[in-house]
Amino acid sequence: MADEPKIYKVESDDGTEIDAVPASELEALKTQLKEKDDLLNKEKEKERNFEALRKSKEHEEDEKKKVESDAGVLATRLLTLEKEREDAQAREKTQFDARNKESFSAMSGGDKDLEGKIEFFFGRFAGDISTEQERQERLENAYLLAKRKPMDNANFSRGTSASGSSYVPSPKADTFDNTPEGIEFAKKLGLKYVNNLKK
Repeated sequence: MADEPKIYKVESDDGTEIDAVPASELEALKTQLKEKDDLLNKEKEKERNFEALRKSKEHEEDEKKKVESDAGVLATRLLTLEKEREDAQAREKTQFDARNKESFSAMSGGDKDLEGKIEFFFGRFAGDISTEQERQERLENAYLLAKRKPMDNANFSRGTSASGSSYVPSPKADTFDNTPEGIEFAKKLGLKYVNNLKK
């Protein structure tokens, strides 16, 4: 601690005794006071900085909590939307299947065997259906496949090779050209039959 200043007793103009400090010591006291004020101001500045830092950290924590809360809300909303989408798809599929069942039944005219065949062929086509027109086309194709007559074995054996590839009778083959089976087979293939190709 600094030395205590020397205090002198002096008499004022009215005769009262007062304490007085010499001017040189008064300047030293002022310098000490200024240094202490500076030091105090620095401490106050540090305290303000710490307070600002504390507030900044609190603000960051608040922001972090808000972001986490918002993320939780968004995640919940996303799960809700996903569930709603799945429910909508399930409802749409149920309605789609019900419409198809009605169509199978209507197209078969009450014939359960034909209805089963239409449903079978309808399910065998690849790809998704995105429009009602595509659904109608698929129904029509399934109906045509379900209504077709199976080939008899005699014509089938002539119509395919051992490898399974299609066989079209050669116009030069006398034994096949002139047979009723050959003519019938050509008609089934949609070909026009010409009898005299060898000429």
